[in-house]
Amino acid sequence: MFPFKEESAVCYVRFTRMNSEYKILQDNPLENVIIEKDPDDIFKWHFIIHDLCNCVYAGGIYYGTIIIPENYPVVTAKIRFLTPNGRFEQKQNLVFCGIDHPKVISMATWTVASMFSAIIEEMLSCVTTSDCTHKEYLLRQQLSKESIGFNMKNRDFVHIFRPYFKLLRIDSKFMIHETGNTSPYYNSKPSEKKASEVLLNLFCLR
Repeated sequence: MFPFKEESAVCYVRFTRMNSEYKILQDNPLENVIIEKDPDDIFKWHFIIHDLCNCVYAGGIYYGTIIIPENYPVVTAKIRFLTPNGRFEQKQNLVFCGIDHPKVISMATWTVASMFSAIIEEMLSCVTTSDCTHKEYLLRQQLSKESIGFNMKNRDFVHIFRPYFKLLRIDSKFMIHETGNTSPYYNSKPSEKKASEVLLNLFCLR
């Protein structure tokens, strides 16, 4: 049932497309990605990216949010990372350009699934020190080690993803106060790529 008193065409398209995508994601989960709905806001989802192996992000768990905007899917979903990762700026929406991508004809053809495929592809483009500066490599490696402790300070992360702790190999007894050491890396910002590199990687950062 449509959960609004005023059923506008825009709201209906947004709601039905969102539910359709979510069902697909639940029936056919993305590799290395878990997505769950917010318990209080139907237009907000939560995600984690995990188990990226053989790369600088190995062992890291990266948490963030997905906001479904009012005019979705004409405008893409707003995806932002809350866990520092050294590649994407923390708490800033990723902006998808869709340039030169064979599956993207218009902005409306970006789905949440295709967005995460692009995000992981970009993250995995830095797998050795030859793909980024030595300083960037060390930063991302350090942040991956600290990601679980950082996430455990976030009550939404703990509440929503607790059922996955065994899968994620997180000790359920891990207490929030045990992560009291605030790393200087948490306030570090990733280096911005040149415009030409941004287009090649399908999306840019703001």
